[in-house]
Amino acid sequence: MVHHLGTKSAPIKNSLYSYGEGYLGTLGHGNYSSVEAPKALDAFDGLDLVQASTGWSHTGVVDAHGKAYVFGRTHHFKNVIRAINMHRFAPWFLDFANKVGGHRSVEAFTPVEVTLPEKVVEVACGTTLSLFRTESGSLYANGGNYYGQCGVGHENASVWEAEVVKLPPVQQVAAGYQHVLALTTEGQVYSWGKGERGQLG
Repeated sequence: MVHHLGTKSAPIKNSLYSYGEGYLGTLGHGNYSSVEAPKALDAFDGLDLVQASTGWSHTGVVDAHGKAYVFGRTHHFKNVIRAINMHRFAPWFLDFANKVGGHRSVEAFTPVEVTLPEKVVEVACGTTLSLFRTESGSLYANGGNYYGQCGVGHENASVWEAEVVKLPPVQQVAAGYQHVLALTTEGQVYSWGKGERGQLG
């Protein structure tokens, strides 16, 4: 999976650019097409963007007003792998299957706002996981959860609506392949998710 993001600042607005392989809707341009050179995402025109994070097949973005946006395929790691293989051998079928089947794992091919009770100051994206840190230090998560990487107390295949992660106030969060690290305002580090290679410390 190869995709890239970049930001460009100007006195009036910021622009978000993406390029690379787009067959999972990862680039946010509303289609499966790949893009060889950076292309601006029109959906963010006029917005003051402050941060972006990329997962395997999706992206999260935060603006200066505390709104969070996501685009791409945000759930079901296994479906992402299937889609990658499907695209390689029958690229036309992936588009057809999503139109006919309406698979819930395909969240958005253009940016959509994430509804949360507080303003968001940071987003971190993992393989098929999104975490949102709010201005009060609360942490919310949704996405693939096969190994409990959402940190919400259960291991359902997916967490569709963002749920709160029960932690002390968080000042920084990082998402890995299928695990998460969070640094609290008191200087403690918490880890959760898949740990078979010692990645949880």
